[in-house]
Amino acid sequence: MAFDYEKEYRFLIVIPTNMINESETRLTIPIKRDFFSLIDVVCHPEMEEWKYNNMLDLCKRYGLSEPNRSSMELIG
Repeated sequence: MAFDYEKEYRFLIVIPTNMINESETRLTIPIKRDFFSLIDVVCHPEMEEWKYNNMLDLCKRYGLSEPNRSSMELIG
């Protein structure tokens, strides 16, 4: 709740140490053909329906699996 105002998306990318070139100012990530099949979109359980529908449209557009609503129980 402390950062609820940020409305952000977070991505986690794990890169083996031997693929990091510290002389580069940017990071190049090789993407395998099945990369998009590894993406799982999870939406807030109380996300407004129009926002969920936008996420659904984006997932369809980019060939991702349908987003799921989190089953996390909210207290408070």
